[in-house]
Amino acid sequence: MPIFAFTDIEGSTGLWERHQDSMGQVIARHYAILEKALALHGGRIIKKTGDGIFALFPDETGEGPSEALQCAIELQRSFQEEAW
Repeated sequence: MPIFAFTDIEGSTGLWERHQDSMGQVIARHYAILEKALALHGGRIIKKTGDGIFALFPDETGEGPSEALQCAIELQRSFQEEAW
């Protein structure tokens, strides 16, 4: 069964209002991190939503941690390590 993933930057509207000069770079970096992790774990972006994505992971075998779960964990770590 395929797995769907959705991401969104919480409070992005307020961030855009307060940091107009830097948000373009932040969003670009955000997408770069997402794209790298998705590629490593077999996911693909179906749609970009401005400050998030809708992604699809292929059918899972049910053996071991899913690639989608591993991707989500990697994304959380990568976002946390970034000097936003």
